[in-house]
Parts: sequence; structure tokens; C-alpha cells
Amino acid sequence: MVVFDYWCDTEDRRLQRMLGATQKQIYFVVSHSHQDHFNPVIFEWGRATADPPRLLISHDVSKRRRVPKSVPVTVLRPGDHYEDRLLTLDAYRSTDVGISSVVTLKDAAEGETADSAFHAGDLNNWYFPEGDERLHVLVHEMEGLFLSTVRDIQLDHPHVTHAMFPLDPRLDKEWLRGPAQWLTRIETDHFYPMHTWGYHDKVRQGVEELAYLFPHTQFHYNADPQADKLYGTYRQIVDETRQEDNEQLEENDIS
Repeated sequence: MVVFDYWCDTEDRRLQRMLGATQKQIYFVVSHSHQDHFNPVIFEWGRATADPPRLLISHDVSKRRRVPKSVPVTVLRPGDHYEDRLLTLDAYRSTDVGISSVVTLKDAAEGETADSAFHAGDLNNWYFPEGDERLHVLVHEMEGLFLSTVRDIQLDHPHVTHAMFPLDPRLDKEWLRGPAQWLTRIETDHFYPMHTWGYHDKVRQGVEELAYLFPHTQFHYNADPQADKLYGTYRQIVDETRQEDNEQLEENDIS
């Protein structure tokens, strides 16, 4: 059981109940250190069990000294490859912070294609028409960096079973740009929107447009009633993360 970017559970503790009931090996994959993608509680989860969760952590989480020294983790940088008896993970760049990744399971029967899951983290073509001071590259550099990263992924994984990818309404008219570029280049069986900010009607409209353009992909968007509460927390966390990033940049300038 692979959990990508755990940061918050639902009120009925749905994920915790699932993890507590499973006999499967659990993995936590963390794409980057933003608070809406990372919660340090994962370092405490199941530590006393015979086979605790395996922690695959982006390098920026480790760099910010958020990993307890007593907890074994695998630190991932773009270009890294992780492998054990159950799965492989290939790490790629992000257009913001940390990594994106493709996890491929090893339990496919002979002659079958192994299931794979791409998680974008904050990889997207963040093409803000007016620019955005939070981005680490200029708008005119963004598209080249994004497409270069997608090409790197495509060389290793021209087909993925599942893709979790931002469909972010903040990009206004350009919000389908990144997802469409991904789907044009990488054959994707199932697509799951992320970073939707709880704008359910608009996201459903975007999913319908993408489904028309890419009929061979199944699109999944479930407007969970509990999601609205999570997104309210999320907006607060984004503001906190922005302040934290600015403090980190100031610290780097001083050092």
C-alpha cells in the first residue's frame, strides 16, 4: 500500500483505519516539504511494529532537518532509482520544489503489464499569465522546464496506469495546459486531478474537456463532502508555507 504525500486525514480517520487494517507493506512517499504535501506524523506511524512503513522522502525534506535521526528513510533526488522486492520508484524533477515520481509494482503475472502510478507532487506547467512571485523560475522558462521533465519521464515510462496530476483553477485560462501536455506525451489509463482547491464545478468542467480530448483515458474526480473542510485548512496552510519559503530564502541569502 503506497501513500503519496500524506498531510491530513478525513474527520472519520479513513486513511488511518485503512492502514491499521491492512496486512500489506506500507510505503509513504513524500514529494516535497510543503505542508499540504508533508506531515511529520508519518515518522511515528507503525514504528513499534515488526515491519514498519518504509519512508521514501524527497531531499528537500531531509535538507530542512525534518527527519528524526532515529528513523530510517530513503532520501530521493531527481534521477534516483529505488528498488526492493515489491516495487521500484524513479524520481524526477519538479517545476517547483522536491521531486515527482513513478512507482511500479512487481506483482504482475507473467505476460501482464505491471501497474504503475505517477505522482506529480508540484510538477506542472505553472503558466501564470501575469507571473507569480512564488515560483522559482520565470514564466517564459516554465514551459521548457516542464516539457523537458515530461520528456525525461516519457523515455522511461511512455505508459502509466495511474497519474495524479495538478488541475489547478488558479491558472485561469491556462489551467488545462499542463495536464493536456502530459496526456499528449504519456499514455495514461487513469487520471486523478490534484490541487483543485475545492472548486468542484469548475474541475468537473475541466475533466469533461480533457475526457473529450483524450477518450482513451479514464478521469476520476470525486467531490468528497469532507474535502471542503480539508480545503479550508489547505488555504491556511498555503499561506503558512509561503511565509516559511520566504524565510528559508532569506536564510539562504544570509548564509
